[in-house]
Amino acid sequence: MKDHYTAFVQYSKKFARTFEELQDKRLRQIHNRAMTGLHKLKCEMFEDPDKCADLILSLLEHEDENVRISAGAYCIQAETHTEEGITELQTISENGSDRYIRFSAEQCLQYCKPFRFK
Repeated sequence: MKDHYTAFVQYSKKFARTFEELQDKRLRQIHNRAMTGLHKLKCEMFEDPDKCADLILSLLEHEDENVRISAGAYCIQAETHTEEGITELQTISENGSDRYIRFSAEQCLQYCKPFRFK
């Protein structure tokens, strides 16, 4: 779990923090690689969410806002990986107050196993 914690923090810290940073091609590429890596990591963690509960709780208390937001997005996805959660994820992806959580919800709908094969 320590490796997951470290990877989660490293990926989350590479997010662009402002619109101007996203306009910079190099920073945008770093941001996109981090999002891809974080999404793969979340998918691994979805396979055993109970085992990852303590890890996520500790990430939610991290000093870096991006790490907390990423962990929060993971929690939203983990709680709503049910048939009833599809509507909630769609609402979050369209109207979420934070762009990282919107993106995570959108990625979850597109790529995560429970939805991909419907």
